Amino acid sequence: MSPSTPTTDDSLLPAKLHPDAPCTPRVKQLPIELIHHVVELLAEPDRDRRIPRAWTTCSRVCRTWNRICRHHIFRSILVYARRDGAVASRLNFLHFTASHLAEYILDLHLTFHEADLAKVPGWLPDCFKRFKNLRKLHIGCYATLPSPFAALQTLGITSLLAAGRIQSFEMESYELIEDDSGLLPILSLCSATLEEVKLRLCVDRPGVDLATFPHWKPEPRDQSTVRLDALRKLDFEEDLPRLHETNRIECPNLESLTITRSNHGPWVIPSWIPASLRGLVLKVSEKLDIPQFVTSIRPSRLTIEIYKLDRGSYRSVLAWIKDCIDHLPSPNDLRQLTIRIKVYCFHPIKVFDYPTHEDHQELYRVIEPLHRHGVLERVKLEFATENWRFKPIPTDRTREIVTMQEVFAPLLEGGRFAVDTEHWE
Repeated sequence: MSPSTPTTDDSLLPAKLHPDAPCTPRVKQLPIELIHHVVELLAEPDRDRRIPRAWTTCSRVCRTWNRICRHHIFRSILVYARRDGAVASRLNFLHFTASHLAEYILDLHLTFHEADLAKVPGWLPDCFKRFKNLRKLHIGCYATLPSPFAALQTLGITSLLAAGRIQSFEMESYELIEDDSGLLPILSLCSATLEEVKLRLCVDRPGVDLATFPHWKPEPRDQSTVRLDALRKLDFEEDLPRLHETNRIECPNLESLTITRSNHGPWVIPSWIPASLRGLVLKVSEKLDIPQFVTSIRPSRLTIEIYKLDRGSYRSVLAWIKDCIDHLPSPNDLRQLTIRIKVYCFHPIKVFDYPTHEDHQELYRVIEPLHRHGVLERVKLEFATENWRFKPIPTDRTREIVTMQEVFAPLLEGGRFAVDTEHWE
């Protein structure tokens, strides 16, 4: 189990606290709200999901501090099972020894492989039912099955989805079925409460014969529509027709859509995306086709994160950005435009190729009409490199900002328009 999951450290459990360890008079005088605030301030950046040492130390002060710290220590846990089939063994402690801790878990990250599905203990579904306050569920399904839904059923995870409490759902999965029959049953289980969905799906072996899975029985195909009234944010990386071509999803209140595209060929913004969508994020490369907008979406915020695959001219990148904006059903409704350009290099580079003065002028010609004829108020330009050996030169960055200010000076006059520039690594 990862460092952020419950451990067998007896000092963290209230039953193991010394019975004669009441709070000192000085601690008793502290308001509970102040103790909560102190504990929150001790949180560290969540880079590797480790529990801050200060929390475990504070949990040993007394019972009051222990109860407060438990909400933070066990708020998010990670159960990472390698290929040895260790999901059950990693949840054993939580189910049999410290079941009372399940009520503090709000965020569960769970990964599993084929070995975890071979022999599922009878108590495992009951263990998942203990997460009565769970709000976020992240599933990493690395079992090669025709559908991830079958794997979730086998482990008993579907009870978490059907409980009506999950607000955020994220799934990474290999899948053999290339239609929506393996995904929509999962979303339908928690359709009433889902506010945020993030999907990373890929076909493990496209074209495989499903007859090679004799124990898998497909669910009767349900043609009903999945309505996600609570969904506000959708993020998916999927180059197959599951979400692009289905007509069985409705999300009338969706506010933000992020699509990551890596495969070549025509692609479309799904037809079930509502026209009221406010934010659109496209993560692409300069070599890909422009998306087709089959519905009249009118986003006010557009982010284009685009990979520049070659050093040198930015011409093809700027052409892609211009064509994409031109294809928007209503580009003049944009109020905020963010352009992130990532320079992807496999070889070491010593100098970062910032856009030339001519490149900036071309970008200006793309943006200026959006402000003159529309309501565009802010543009954010970001440049980065994927080469970890590169470190930006401060003088180059300063020169880049000066160039931007010169080119966009006509728009910046009067203070009604803003251009932000930064170099992110």
